[in-house]
Amino acid sequence: MKKFIALAFAIIALAVAVCSCGNTGKTDETTTAATEENARFAAAQVAGSYSRKNNGGSDINCFSISLQEDGTCTYYETMISSYIGFCKYTLDGDVIVINDHNLPGVSGSVTRTYKFRYNDDKLIFLAGESDKFMYITLPDGAIFDRSETALEEIEIID
Repeated sequence: MKKFIALAFAIIALAVAVCSCGNTGKTDETTTAATEENARFAAAQVAGSYSRKNNGGSDINCFSISLQEDGTCTYYETMISSYIGFCKYTLDGDVIVINDHNLPGVSGSVTRTYKFRYNDDKLIFLAGESDKFMYITLPDGAIFDRSETALEEIEIID
Protein backbone atom coordinates (compact mmCIF):
# COMPACT_ATOMS: atom_id res chain seq x y z
CA MET A 1 0.00 0.00 0.00
CA LYS A 2 2.86 2.37 0.82
CA LYS A 3 4.41 1.69 -2.59
CA PHE A 4 1.08 2.53 -4.27
CA ILE A 5 0.78 5.87 -2.42
CA ALA A 6 4.43 6.71 -3.18
CA LEU A 7 3.90 5.85 -6.84
CA ALA A 8 0.74 8.03 -6.99
CA PHE A 9 2.61 10.99 -5.47
CA ALA A 10 5.51 10.47 -7.91
CA ILE A 11 3.12 10.48 -10.88
CA ILE A 12 1.38 13.63 -9.63
CA ALA A 13 4.73 15.38 -9.03
CA LEU A 14 5.94 14.40 -12.47
CA ALA A 15 2.74 15.71 -14.09
CA VAL A 16 3.04 19.03 -12.26
CA ALA A 17 6.70 19.36 -13.23
CA VAL A 18 6.01 18.63 -16.89
CA CYS A 19 3.10 21.10 -17.04
CA SER A 20 4.98 23.91 -15.34
CA CYS A 21 8.16 23.44 -17.38
CA GLY A 22 6.23 23.65 -20.62
CA ASN A 23 5.45 27.36 -20.16
CA THR A 24 8.27 29.22 -21.92
CA GLY A 25 6.73 32.67 -21.85
CA LYS A 26 5.47 32.42 -25.43
CA THR A 27 1.94 32.98 -24.19
CA ASP A 28 2.95 36.40 -22.83
CA GLU A 29 4.75 37.24 -26.09
CA THR A 30 1.73 36.11 -28.12
CA THR A 31 -0.63 38.12 -25.92
CA THR A 32 1.57 41.22 -26.22
CA ALA A 33 1.78 40.85 -30.00
CA ALA A 34 -2.00 40.42 -30.24
CA THR A 35 -2.55 43.49 -28.04
CA GLU A 36 -0.20 45.58 -30.20
CA GLU A 37 -1.92 44.33 -33.37
CA ASN A 38 -5.33 45.27 -31.90
CA ALA A 39 -4.02 48.74 -31.04
CA ARG A 40 -2.69 49.20 -34.60
CA PHE A 41 -6.02 48.06 -36.02
CA ALA A 42 -7.94 50.42 -33.72
CA ALA A 43 -5.65 53.34 -34.66
CA ALA A 44 -6.21 52.56 -38.35
CA GLN A 45 -9.96 52.57 -37.76
CA VAL A 46 -10.04 56.01 -36.10
CA ALA A 47 -7.32 57.62 -38.24
CA GLY A 48 -8.67 60.41 -40.38
CA SER A 49 -9.88 63.98 -40.35
CA TYR A 50 -12.84 65.20 -38.33
CA SER A 51 -14.47 68.61 -38.31
CA ARG A 52 -17.17 70.53 -36.50
CA LYS A 53 -18.77 73.71 -37.72
CA ASN A 54 -20.19 75.98 -35.04
CA ASN A 55 -22.75 78.77 -35.33
CA GLY A 56 -24.90 77.20 -37.98
CA GLY A 57 -22.02 76.14 -40.20
CA SER A 58 -19.85 79.27 -40.08
CA ASP A 59 -16.44 78.52 -41.59
CA ILE A 60 -14.65 80.94 -39.24
CA ASN A 61 -15.28 78.60 -36.31
CA CYS A 62 -14.46 75.38 -38.13
CA PHE A 63 -12.73 73.18 -35.58
CA SER A 64 -10.82 70.27 -37.10
CA ILE A 65 -8.90 67.30 -35.74
CA SER A 66 -6.67 64.98 -37.73
CA LEU A 67 -5.66 61.61 -36.24
CA GLN A 68 -2.79 59.67 -37.81
CA GLU A 69 -2.27 55.90 -37.57
CA ASP A 70 1.07 56.41 -35.80
CA GLY A 71 -0.61 58.01 -32.77
CA THR A 72 0.13 61.62 -33.70
CA CYS A 73 -2.55 64.20 -34.31
CA THR A 74 -3.16 67.85 -35.07
CA TYR A 75 -6.04 70.13 -34.23
CA TYR A 76 -7.06 73.58 -35.32
CA GLU A 77 -9.62 75.39 -33.18
CA THR A 78 -10.58 78.38 -35.29
CA MET A 79 -9.50 80.37 -38.30
CA ILE A 80 -9.04 83.47 -36.14
CA SER A 81 -6.13 81.79 -34.34
CA SER A 82 -2.80 80.75 -35.79
CA TYR A 83 -2.34 77.98 -33.21
CA ILE A 84 -2.23 74.43 -34.50
CA GLY A 85 -1.94 71.75 -31.84
CA PHE A 86 0.60 69.03 -32.64
CA CYS A 87 -0.11 66.21 -30.23
CA LYS A 88 -0.15 62.53 -29.52
CA TYR A 89 -3.21 60.44 -28.83
CA THR A 90 -3.96 57.06 -27.31
CA LEU A 91 -6.97 54.81 -27.40
CA ASP A 92 -8.69 53.61 -24.26
CA GLY A 93 -11.45 51.36 -25.53
CA ASP A 94 -13.70 53.65 -27.56
CA VAL A 95 -12.25 56.81 -25.99
CA ILE A 96 -9.56 58.82 -27.79
CA VAL A 97 -7.27 60.66 -25.37
CA ILE A 98 -5.38 63.59 -26.92
CA ASN A 99 -2.45 65.03 -24.96
CA ASP A 100 -1.18 68.46 -26.05
CA HIS A 101 2.31 69.15 -24.62
CA ASN A 102 3.23 72.07 -26.88
CA LEU A 103 1.13 74.96 -25.61
CA PRO A 104 2.26 78.45 -26.72
CA GLY A 105 3.06 81.04 -24.11
CA VAL A 106 3.08 78.47 -21.31
CA SER A 107 6.28 78.01 -19.37
CA GLY A 108 7.23 74.72 -17.80
CA SER A 109 5.75 71.34 -18.50
CA VAL A 110 2.01 71.73 -19.01
CA THR A 111 -0.17 69.18 -20.74
CA ARG A 112 -3.78 69.59 -21.68
CA THR A 113 -5.84 66.47 -22.15
CA TYR A 114 -8.91 66.21 -24.34
CA LYS A 115 -11.15 63.15 -24.56
CA PHE A 116 -13.50 62.09 -27.31
CA ARG A 117 -15.68 59.02 -27.65
CA TYR A 118 -15.35 57.37 -31.06
CA ASN A 119 -18.70 56.20 -32.40
CA ASP A 120 -19.72 55.43 -35.96
CA ASP A 121 -17.10 57.64 -37.69
CA LYS A 122 -17.76 60.51 -35.28
CA LEU A 123 -15.83 62.00 -32.37
CA ILE A 124 -17.99 63.06 -29.44
CA PHE A 125 -16.37 65.52 -27.04
CA LEU A 126 -16.33 64.53 -23.36
CA ALA A 127 -16.19 67.95 -21.70
CA GLY A 128 -16.41 66.63 -18.14
CA GLU A 129 -13.23 64.57 -18.63
CA SER A 130 -11.29 67.15 -20.66
CA ASP A 131 -9.36 70.36 -20.19
CA LYS A 132 -10.62 73.53 -21.86
CA PHE A 133 -9.33 74.45 -25.29
CA MET A 134 -7.56 77.81 -25.61
CA TYR A 135 -9.86 79.67 -27.98
CA ILE A 136 -13.17 77.81 -28.16
CA THR A 137 -15.48 76.42 -25.52
CA LEU A 138 -16.89 73.14 -26.70
CA PRO A 139 -20.08 71.87 -25.11
CA ASP A 140 -20.24 68.33 -23.79
CA GLY A 141 -21.31 66.03 -26.60
CA ALA A 142 -20.05 68.29 -29.42
CA ILE A 143 -19.86 66.10 -32.52
CA PHE A 144 -17.02 66.03 -35.02
CA ASP A 145 -17.89 64.29 -38.27
CA ARG A 146 -15.31 62.45 -40.33
CA SER A 147 -14.41 64.73 -43.21
CA GLU A 148 -12.30 64.70 -46.31
CA THR A 149 -10.28 67.81 -45.41
CA ALA A 150 -8.50 68.97 -42.30
CA LEU A 151 -4.85 69.06 -41.30
CA GLU A 152 -3.73 65.77 -42.86
CA GLU A 153 -1.06 67.35 -45.03
CA ILE A 154 0.87 68.99 -42.18
CA GLU A 155 4.08 67.18 -41.38
CA ILE A 156 5.34 67.09 -37.80
CA ILE A 157 9.07 67.86 -37.62
CA ASP A 158 10.83 66.80 -34.44
